[in-house]
Amino acid sequence: MTTELEFTGERVIPGKTPEFVERPHIERYRFAGGYCRGKTVIDIGCGAGYGSAMLLEMGAERVYGVDVSAEAIAHCQRTYDDPRLSFHVLDVADIHAFTEERVPEKFGAAVCFEVIEHVPRPAATVRQIVLTLRNGAPLVISTPNRVLNSPGIPVWREPNNPYHIREFIRPEFAALLRQGNFGRLRVFGQCRVERFLSRRRAARLYPRLMERFTTAEGAAVVPLTVTETAHTLTYVAYAWSRVSFLARVRGKLKRIYRQISGQEKRQQS
Repeated sequence: MTTELEFTGERVIPGKTPEFVERPHIERYRFAGGYCRGKTVIDIGCGAGYGSAMLLEMGAERVYGVDVSAEAIAHCQRTYDDPRLSFHVLDVADIHAFTEERVPEKFGAAVCFEVIEHVPRPAATVRQIVLTLRNGAPLVISTPNRVLNSPGIPVWREPNNPYHIREFIRPEFAALLRQGNFGRLRVFGQCRVERFLSRRRAARLYPRLMERFTTAEGAAVVPLTVTETAHTLTYVAYAWSRVSFLARVRGKLKRIYRQISGQEKRQQS
């Protein structure tokens, strides 16, 4: 696959991103694919679009890829030509309005990888995502572990990664997702290491660790034990949405109103 996007470290670009960085992203989409078969899916922060295409190949019925970068979306639109796959420039803060206006039905699943650490209001973002999902639909979401990605840096300071606003540890990540009123939540881990790494030790072991993460086994999404919680580079969670009865009624009435308004406009024209 060719690409005109420049690799800056902000997003994965197949063919330009180092393999040890790309592999964990690929394995996350493989994991998510099992929850997306036969469903209309929104891929939030789709970047170069390779993951959205993977979800379609793994059995999703239709995929909407959205990203705040107009450059990334233009690349996706040039690269992928499938009527079941569409790409849209969208700030995640506007995702509910996008769903109300552009999508016939709410989504059957949502994927949101390595996005939540980039947004200034992560709790509000999670609540917005929930509003786009059908009752009982899954959200598969990931974020880097602050302990290993920014070792020794307290939560009130900026993370090591210049593109991140805030990084999370597992209890914070789980608490954030619980604000979305999900019916069920489970957190997995990816790219585990044997012990906590100081900044100096991480720098010394980094090449060996990254070599291991280039394998599917090393980058696999796996259940975590208590002792492994702080020894994981990335957390991956799936949560099943639980929308209140009143919210479902309001959404249904809005869709009926749009259908009636559309029919009246067509009759007038």
